[in-house]
Amino acid sequence: MRFPLLTLVAIFVLGTNQARAQVIINEIDYDQVGADVGEFIELFNNSIVSVSLDGWTLELVNGFNTTIYESIDLSGQNIAAGGFLVICEDMNNVPNCDFDARA
Repeated sequence: MRFPLLTLVAIFVLGTNQARAQVIINEIDYDQVGADVGEFIELFNNSIVSVSLDGWTLELVNGFNTTIYESIDLSGQNIAAGGFLVICEDMNNVPNCDFDARA
């Protein structure tokens, strides 16, 4: 998973039944100095209930031509109330990574 400089990130909610749950993109690190290692996307659940990400997809979009270059299925992941989910491409290079998108 690479995050070029002109990347836009969109989360599409497909069928979540937690109407009060709110998951936001809290932080994005998409361009490291030198080699492209250590990139991540951090999601935050700012609600008071746990959120299942079953049916959710994170789509990485090229900001230059609006092409989707990678879709990451988040099914099977949960974010506790007030919790975070860090998505990365290499758990060895990202401290606190919860979900390796390559796996």
